[in-house]
Amino acid sequence: MTKARTAGTIKTVKKPVKARAGRRTVTAAAAMAAWLTPPLPWQPEEIEVLRPRPRLSTYDWALEHRVLPRETAQFAGRWTWDYVPFWVEVAEAWDDPRIRSIAVQKPSQSGFTELANTIIGRTICEHPQPTMIVMPDKEGVERRIRTRIRPMFQSCPELQRHLPGGNLDAINSGQETLLDNMILYIAWASSPAALADNPVCNIVLDEVDKYAERAGKEADPLSLAAKRQRTFLFAKSLIGSTPTDESGHIHRACQAGDRRRLHVPCPHCKEYQILQWANVQLDHDDDKHLLTPAEYAAGGHARYACPQCGAVWAEHERWSAVLRGIWATDGCTVETVAGSREPVAGGGEERRTLATSYHARRFGNGEPDAVIIGDIPQTENRSYYINALYLHPAFVSIDKLASSWSKAQIEKRAGNIGPLIDFINSELGEIWQEAEGKTDAQRLAEHIEPGLDPDLVPRAAICLTAGVDVQDDHLYLDVWAWGYLYECWLISSQRLETGRTDQLLNWQPLADALMRTFAFKRLEGEAAGQEPRPLPISMTFIDSGFNTDIVYDFCRLTPAIDVRPTKGTDKQDVPYKSSVIDYHPTTGRAMQYAIRLWLIGVEQYKDRAARLLNHDVPGPGYSHLPAGTNADTLAQLTSEHKKILRDGHGRTRRLWVVRPGQTANHRWDTFVLALAAAEVVGVRNIPPPGTIEPPDEAATTRITGKIGGRA
Repeated sequence: MTKARTAGTIKTVKKPVKARAGRRTVTAAAAMAAWLTPPLPWQPEEIEVLRPRPRLSTYDWALEHRVLPRETAQFAGRWTWDYVPFWVEVAEAWDDPRIRSIAVQKPSQSGFTELANTIIGRTICEHPQPTMIVMPDKEGVERRIRTRIRPMFQSCPELQRHLPGGNLDAINSGQETLLDNMILYIAWASSPAALADNPVCNIVLDEVDKYAERAGKEADPLSLAAKRQRTFLFAKSLIGSTPTDESGHIHRACQAGDRRRLHVPCPHCKEYQILQWANVQLDHDDDKHLLTPAEYAAGGHARYACPQCGAVWAEHERWSAVLRGIWATDGCTVETVAGSREPVAGGGEERRTLATSYHARRFGNGEPDAVIIGDIPQTENRSYYINALYLHPAFVSIDKLASSWSKAQIEKRAGNIGPLIDFINSELGEIWQEAEGKTDAQRLAEHIEPGLDPDLVPRAAICLTAGVDVQDDHLYLDVWAWGYLYECWLISSQRLETGRTDQLLNWQPLADALMRTFAFKRLEGEAAGQEPRPLPISMTFIDSGFNTDIVYDFCRLTPAIDVRPTKGTDKQDVPYKSSVIDYHPTTGRAMQYAIRLWLIGVEQYKDRAARLLNHDVPGPGYSHLPAGTNADTLAQLTSEHKKILRDGHGRTRRLWVVRPGQTANHRWDTFVLALAAAEVVGVRNIPPPGTIEPPDEAATTRITGKIGGRA
């Protein structure tokens, strides 16, 4: 375009534009026509690719994709919720974005691990987020991968395609497993490096009550795992375990939630109830004793009965009730829709929430079939309690549970409380509360007998033993009398103010106290001098844990009294044993009058001491306290209780520990030592009263054999 000048005007002249070689000239009209031309229609394949895919719930994903392998499942094949209907609500709670934490206190072998694996599988396929599984120890991680995780991936093509090259060996323990859409960590609780490294959104904590108290030198494993979720707004945690005691992780986690329990309807009266072991009826023999475990296992001697109408349930009726179960929080009740009562006028408005059981969803029309009456807390922390009575009869029957209960009671009578603890924890899914290991000072005060004078020996007693506890500047000395089947009486309880106990010269008050004899109590109408001769102390056990060398020297230098050093241990399989501690410096042989150190199984003897203090009926196995026993003595005798403790590897042990707030336990220790001494003396062989009249001369001798060169 150029400009040409004419007379008085400027005229614009358009020059033709030469098209460049290879370029098509597009006019404005052509461009407009192309713009107005309708585009090609979307093809169905294109629409399907771009269509948002519906996200399957955990419930639906399991039905569509989950397959249980034959190697690890009793009922192999396609997943079905028919055997574990109680886990449906837990799975739906995981899908609920409002829920942050789910805690489950459960029995063993309840299907929780497979539920957790199903949640992990659905997360990988439907909602990929960095996820971690935490097991108690490294061996548990490797076993979980070998027997559960890899078979799940192998049996589910939808999962296996997310592995690099579909290689099952790509699943790592302790390190990240890099999937094509997320990262999966499988760690163990005792490894702080595995727990405190990378951020994760979802965490599955399995068998948390078997975790170590601390992960290495850092905080507890649950706290470390929770810190890894800080950067995720919608983080979730699934916590599950069989319980131990009130200090266990799962108990505390469930107490922090809304505490839901499964209510099931009676097949006969339709009243909803929580299945409890107290409602199980057990047959007994003619002496009112439990039958043998084999008799219960054979069937026909145990049954569940409805506490409302008393009707006995068959096994298929119990399972039919579980299929119709409704989860409800503590404080709520459940009724059927048809039988739901109207609110009482003037009684306050009750909140009523419709609920649908698994049976109605699976076999009915999906309409609500129950009503939850009461306020349901709106919280982001869910918690569930379940026991073995809710499990499918193919896995657990009432007869099997009764057999286990009978066996636990037999072992308890034999002094082994372990099977009973296992039944409470692993079958009933309840925490163990140490009833036998705890003694209450007020209840023990009932053992005080106004007519029992201190320093006098009852006629039913045969011998005396003593226990000594060593402190910085004083000694505690308690003398106990023993009769038939360990019936015992506290005869003397002293605190000897010796001064510094690291000086042997200050121990003379103890020597004088142990040389003393104790007179028998005179019977009514008995003349003076007719009672048996006074009893000496047959044997004394002294704790050598403090000022050990001085204790040894005292025992060496007092051959006239039978006092023996002791050391407590919880790592031997016998109640007591002894070893020589004096050897000839030249020959290396035991010296002729060498003393022996007695190793005492304190856990066993503390169990027995607690039973003596807890026994309620005077007679064999009962402890008598004299008039004037003060509150401090009662408090010290009840100063310890048994508690389940976990070591650094997550293993649990039941040990006696001092109760919180209790500082002094000296009388308890001396009683345990006196009991151990009585065992060595042979109190278990004392005949029943009146069977044998001991000769009068026996009162001046000690009933001990020759042990280790000493009489």
